[in-house]
Amino acid sequence: MKTPCKKAKKETSGYIRSMRMNQSQRKTLPGHLLSKKEQVVRAICPKGRILGCLLTLNVLLVSGQQRPALDSLLTALSSTPKDTVRVRLLAAIAQEYTYTDLSKAMEYAEQGLMLSEVLRYKEGRAMAITIRGVVHFERGALEQALSDYLEAMGHYQGTGNELLLCELYNDIAQLYSRMDNFERARTYYELGYDLAQHLDDPRLLGSASNGLAAYHMDRGMQLSREENDTVAQLDHYKRAIPYLQDAASYFEKANYAKGTALIHGNLAFVEMALDDHDNALEYAFKALEYFDQEGFKNYLST
Repeated sequence: MKTPCKKAKKETSGYIRSMRMNQSQRKTLPGHLLSKKEQVVRAICPKGRILGCLLTLNVLLVSGQQRPALDSLLTALSSTPKDTVRVRLLAAIAQEYTYTDLSKAMEYAEQGLMLSEVLRYKEGRAMAITIRGVVHFERGALEQALSDYLEAMGHYQGTGNELLLCELYNDIAQLYSRMDNFERARTYYELGYDLAQHLDDPRLLGSASNGLAAYHMDRGMQLSREENDTVAQLDHYKRAIPYLQDAASYFEKANYAKGTALIHGNLAFVEMALDDHDNALEYAFKALEYFDQEGFKNYLST
């Protein structure tokens, strides 16, 4: 029987596994039971949520209104003929709606899928299927999501579209993690990281590094939940920190301020889980500075 030497925080909230939103709910302590430092950190790490797959960190910045990017895409769609450009626009619109309205995301993904089949545009079909997989994932239809992801992966591997393949590896990894298949999850996180290194893309490397950190966070939570092994949980949390620090460095190199801020939020979450409130507070204020400057009050007050 394992005897923990230190009690870990119990699946606290706010960790950003990737750039797509994961709507899993986690229990948290009432605010009045927290120290002042914990209250500040939790202001950065939204309560009651584990947020989730990579490559659009702006998921957290959605308020109740459509973003300008979505409005621009919808405007462009209205004047675009039924060609491959329209397929890509439909995919981009569907992607944006995965953050706010899954029904509309599915609607636009299906439109893109139908048009790509009429045009025999295989790349467009793979993009539409990927987004349909994201919708299935968010709705908890994990087997359907996996089927879509694997079909799209086969296409990208066949055509050599390494950019989209890199992003998809992270999606598949997050899916396997949700299934508690952590060995498969780690395999795909590592495939994504290796491909990002090959592409020498700091933004993709930042996302992939965050994915490897997510593996350790998810694995630690699973060990605590199923085996009551808080020693192993804390060890995985500690092992996540270097990956997060690498992610922050990559995003800084890419001049991706939003990504850097969200990684700082992740570091605040991990440090708080490890009871290092001073480091947690330092990272939390770094994240807060960015979001406050950008006016993302909805995120900060969640």
